[in-house]
Amino acid sequence: MEELQAIQHILSLYEGASGQQINWEKTTLFFSKAVPEEKKRDIISFLGVPEIKEYEKYLGLPAMVGRNKRASLNYIKERVWAKLQGWKEKLLSQAGREILLKAVVQAIPIFAMSCFKLPVGLCKEIEMQIRKFWWGERGLVLEAKSKKGSFAWQSILKARHVIEKGMLWRVGDGSQIRVFKDSWIPGCLPTKAVPLTQECKDDSTVSSLIDQTTMEWNGQLIDQKISPYLAQRIKAIPLCRMPQADCTVWPRSRDGNYSVKTGYQLLGELENRKVALGSNTNDSRNFWKWMWSFQIPNKIKHFGWRACTESLPTLANCIGEKCCGHRYAATVTE
Repeated sequence: MEELQAIQHILSLYEGASGQQINWEKTTLFFSKAVPEEKKRDIISFLGVPEIKEYEKYLGLPAMVGRNKRASLNYIKERVWAKLQGWKEKLLSQAGREILLKAVVQAIPIFAMSCFKLPVGLCKEIEMQIRKFWWGERGLVLEAKSKKGSFAWQSILKARHVIEKGMLWRVGDGSQIRVFKDSWIPGCLPTKAVPLTQECKDDSTVSSLIDQTTMEWNGQLIDQKISPYLAQRIKAIPLCRMPQADCTVWPRSRDGNYSVKTGYQLLGELENRKVALGSNTNDSRNFWKWMWSFQIPNKIKHFGWRACTESLPTLANCIGEKCCGHRYAATVTE
């Protein structure tokens, strides 16, 4: 209590020297969990101010931020979501969405960022909300047309091709892995073995490349059938002395299990390889800089960008994405 009296004496001296006074009606106390209840009652009684249990805001920002910074700053994400929910995306053009996001939504976190470093997870969630509003509600809704199974199950089946493209066989005895048709070579591209000549390509399994007596790679046979670079990678794969079954793993995660995050990363890499022309490639940077500098309406710029990246819902793109019925697909093929 002596320290509290000393602080109060300093404040009274400041009031006398500056002519300013503390507004005790707006003054509150916040105690940590380590303060005993008896001491809390003594301090509250001495100062005559109330205690607060939760964080309060001052000038729109939390007055105190504890260890759970994400919970204290989660109101920013809620404000962003409230702004986006107030607008019907179908009533706005692509240029209108851009103006709304840049002028309104992206300005919401700026004031808080001038005082606090926002958690990375919170920034990613806000970015996800912005992307969702920008691109609209498309994707699985258009694809779930099968009458067999639930919507959730059909959505899962639609992602099978992602797992098939990214999974890798882990070599056990090699009896289930096809040398030239399955992905089984880790740490390099391609993950499938490339034959030294076309005559070497066959339907043999990896077990044919293993000496079953010593359980080691048959280096001479590998050099005869497979290209030199991949042959070195194959001979570096460790083999188990004990009989082990082949199994599939997801090489992009530490535990070998598939995750949505790594699946999206794989799709992004595949898309970057597929699309030769994009806004973020070095070769086309000057072209996009030139195009975005045009003094034309933004909706025309966005239309040109989507046309160059094949993002328009044309009949050919819809057939490629399986969005159109067989009647229209038959018309194009004819």
